[in-house]
Amino acid sequence: MILTHRVVWGIACALLLTACGGGGDSGGSPPPPPASYTVGGTVTGLSGTGLVLQNSGGGNLSVAANGAFLFLSAMNSGVAYSVTVLTQPSSPSQTCTVTNGSGTVGSANVSNVAVSCSTNTYAVGGTVTELVATGLVLQNNAGNDLTVSASGAFTFTTNVASGAAYAVTVKTQPTTGPLQNCTVSNGTGTVGAAAVTNVSVSCAYRVARFLYSANTTSANISGYSINAATGALTALAGFPVPSDVGPVFMASNSVRSTLYVATNGSVVSPPRVGAYAINAATGALTQLASSPFDLSSPTPPNGPSPVTRPLIHSSGNFGYMSIIGAAPLYGATVDTTGNLTAIPGLPTVGTGQGFGAIDSTGTYFFIPHNNLNGGVGGAVAAYRIGAGGALTSLGSTATGGRPVTAVIHPAGTFVLSSNNDPPGSVAVMAISGNGTLSAVSGSPFTTGAGSAPTGIAFHPTKNFVYVTDSNTTASKVAAYAMDSATGVLTPVAGSPFATGGAFAQGGRVNPTGKFFYVANNNNNAAGSIAVFSIDQTTGALTAISGSPFATPAGPTILVMDPSGQYAYSVNTAANNITSYTVNTTTGALTLASTVAAGTAPRFPELFGLP
Repeated sequence: MILTHRVVWGIACALLLTACGGGGDSGGSPPPPPASYTVGGTVTGLSGTGLVLQNSGGGNLSVAANGAFLFLSAMNSGVAYSVTVLTQPSSPSQTCTVTNGSGTVGSANVSNVAVSCSTNTYAVGGTVTELVATGLVLQNNAGNDLTVSASGAFTFTTNVASGAAYAVTVKTQPTTGPLQNCTVSNGTGTVGAAAVTNVSVSCAYRVARFLYSANTTSANISGYSINAATGALTALAGFPVPSDVGPVFMASNSVRSTLYVATNGSVVSPPRVGAYAINAATGALTQLASSPFDLSSPTPPNGPSPVTRPLIHSSGNFGYMSIIGAAPLYGATVDTTGNLTAIPGLPTVGTGQGFGAIDSTGTYFFIPHNNLNGGVGGAVAAYRIGAGGALTSLGSTATGGRPVTAVIHPAGTFVLSSNNDPPGSVAVMAISGNGTLSAVSGSPFTTGAGSAPTGIAFHPTKNFVYVTDSNTTASKVAAYAMDSATGVLTPVAGSPFATGGAFAQGGRVNPTGKFFYVANNNNNAAGSIAVFSIDQTTGALTAISGSPFATPAGPTILVMDPSGQYAYSVNTAANNITSYTVNTTTGALTLASTVAAGTAPRFPELFGLP
């Protein structure tokens, strides 16, 4: 076969194209790569450090400040993206959340991812220990008041932002029950990335530092230091300190650090008031240069005249005292050194004054008037206290008997007065908004035939009232439930309760509200202290095991330390003072010390709370 030149050339060209991979469009170019776009957005609210973002599980991006952000690696169109937070910010601790964070890359850059950050908040709290009283109020950063009623964990209701300061303080110390003082440790700092749980509030009993007794017959004052751990008494150096004739009652002015001593006087000496500066560190007494003070002008007649306990206003600027037999009410202002000056307009004229009371606001003064000359009529007089202690009469309200004392219910709404004449009774009067008194329905309430009620005591947290009867042969305690709205007294089941002795002296409710104590004077013979447990539901009294507890002869008054841990019995016939520790579980008394006093010690005074 003979091929033509044209055919050979065609075959050659075909072979060449096949070897070069030809056969397609000889005039085309490679297709372009897929389009790619960036992913980013905006961060707001960032104040911490360490924020790290991710896109689709990679491409870690650290963000240090608010504003726009952009991942470094672009993504092809049509590929899914997912922006998440890998590491949340710290210092302060924050939580950042992502919106518009996921989707598919289209034909433009993604720029609408939003990362919003907010600072975390955490609770602030801790633990309270040894709290037995009520009324404790804590604060955080001078607010967010939190009332704590028992030992255990506490947490403030408002959280605090991470990085912000917290400062836990005591706004109000415990107010009801045993006297306590609570202190805070680990109370300040800066909130981190977790709740604050290590604030510690420790509560401790507040125990008086000194005890003084007025020795009536030896005309002097004994002074003792109090062991805060045991309640035991130790005589202070430099005591006894001389006083005017016939010291009986004392009252301390904590504002002026002054002790005032009311004296009965004698046939050649009128009743007066002695004044002593108290050394708060050592308990030493220094009689003021102008002491003793005459009660007023004209000076009362020579005694002996039964005086009442001086009543010091909470301001420390004035006070009042009366003479029971002579009937007037005296008052004096107190200067910065403790010296006394008669209040203009005093003394008042009455028909036999008793032991009065000033309300908690310092606005009103109430004092019994009783007829000591054979009559049975009596009343409680009300006064408004003005500038400098001046008194404005608000009238008087009959009590239905011969009142001995006037006391104010802790709620401040009623005045109660014991009528010490057979048959004994207790009057209850409502206090109006302007200080006037009005007898409540059913007043006076009997305390039992033949009784001679004197002291009135209140339960610290419940509406129970206890009235001590100083009967000469078999004393009793009348117990009542009090209607907080009307003031009406209803005897509790089993009332009155026998004390196991005679001539019972002013009962005391332990500050815990669990026990009731009363001293049996037994006509200056061997004495005793009756101890009762208090039913917290009904108010009924039950003598505890071992009651009554023996004391030296003639206990005249029983004093409870405000902490509720200790009790002190002033034994007039034995010329000594015994101190006792109180078992806070059972109420039982254990003798802690017996210290000598002067002759015929009478009503004591505690001073110096830490």
